[in-house]
Amino acid sequence: MAITEKILFIVNPVSGTGKREKVLKLIKEKLSPKYEAKIVQTKFAGEATEIAIRYHQKGYNKVVAVGGDGTVNEVAKGVIGTSMSMGIIPTGSGNGLARHLRIPMNVAKAIEVINGGNVISIDHGTINDTLFFCTSGVGFDAQIGNKFAEAGTRGLSTYAKTTIKEYFAFKPQHYSLEIDGKHYDRDAFMITFANASQYGNNAYIAPQANITDGLLDVVIVKRFPLYRSPVFAYQMFTKRMNKSSYVETFRAKKITITRKEAGYVHYDGEPGKMGAQLNIVVVPGALNVIIP
Repeated sequence: MAITEKILFIVNPVSGTGKREKVLKLIKEKLSPKYEAKIVQTKFAGEATEIAIRYHQKGYNKVVAVGGDGTVNEVAKGVIGTSMSMGIIPTGSGNGLARHLRIPMNVAKAIEVINGGNVISIDHGTINDTLFFCTSGVGFDAQIGNKFAEAGTRGLSTYAKTTIKEYFAFKPQHYSLEIDGKHYDRDAFMITFANASQYGNNAYIAPQANITDGLLDVVIVKRFPLYRSPVFAYQMFTKRMNKSSYVETFRAKKITITRKEAGYVHYDGEPGKMGAQLNIVVVPGALNVIIP
């Protein structure tokens, strides 16, 4: 009799709601018979971390995050520091980490990757002890993310209106930075700490970022004229951000930022607020991930 391996699927029922039943059906149809699958749906934010830890204690060594970058972040928090490996079935809106790792957006093909079982160890970052696996940052994009989260409606039109309104109101901030022991002062529109190369949706903020090199890409963006926005967007979606005259990039293991006052941050697409001083570090090879 063939020995089966236990595998856990943690499903965010909110992410990709229209796809959920199809995804569950495909898991049952396409998953290799070498696996004995358990499917658990989350009920509240943060629960995915608890579920991953609990099932590791039950003998599960593979767990699959079914959702977007927020779900991936939660599951990964429960996986690091254990012998578990994490797979991803991307059903979110951005899917930044999955895209960086070249995991297919097609659910059936993503399940084929899990069946293959090819595992690598990747880095993650922390910002004031909050973990991120894709990107984190401060400045304009953090403000937009937080304002959008506070808006009463969702959708592209709301996001566009929020972006335009905040662009005219937002003033570049002064930051004092220690980047691997070297001091810099910058007035920046936004600063991104990139473990992976993109925010999601193939928007490459740090096209040269390597998720296994033990370094974070620090991307400092100066304010650019609004009429330059189409060029800026083109460079982002064609992996040419590092060519922009408005962009400065460093690579580092440890970054400390001091700003005038506490304010907005983002991490893996999630909005938040933190203090005036931010400590950002990379943790090499801490997460085992199943990739093509």
